[in-house]
Amino acid sequence: MDKRITMTAVLRWYAFMLAVVGAALCLAFVTPFSDRNMLLMAGMGCLIASPVVLIASWMFPLSEEIADKGQDKTIP
Repeated sequence: MDKRITMTAVLRWYAFMLAVVGAALCLAFVTPFSDRNMLLMAGMGCLIASPVVLIASWMFPLSEEIADKGQDKTIP
């Protein structure tokens, strides 16, 4: 259980930092709003990726819990 809590905490911090970096990049490089502005696009990518990482931080411990209990029917 301790390993799952640590993994969840690290992924949540990573998601939060991705959101902060994405917001900073978007705010700093919004001026030439075009698809050629790579730093703006990287900021948008970070903003899109942060909720995905947050969802993963919720799902990974759940899948480990199911596998530990032997309820996972996909593993023979």
